[in-house]
Amino acid sequence: MDFDATTGHTNRWHTQMAKPLVYPDRAREDRRLLTYTSAPLECDIEITGYPIVTMYAASTEADSAFFVYLEDVDEKGVVR
Repeated sequence: MDFDATTGHTNRWHTQMAKPLVYPDRAREDRRLLTYTSAPLECDIEITGYPIVTMYAASTEADSAFFVYLEDVDEKGVVR
């Protein structure tokens, strides 16, 4: 767990009021986080709407917060 991990200052929480939304290559930041990577998709796919994640967790803490991001990793390893 790295509490200093961040999505930067151009994420959806900081870019309201028509500021540009930019997520640069996340590969370096992802090394600080718990990530799960699937096998490459065999064909292109369109995701419409919002993905739903079902997660089960146990913790010794009374209060927790989990943030889940769906990212794309291209053939060169760039994470968006």
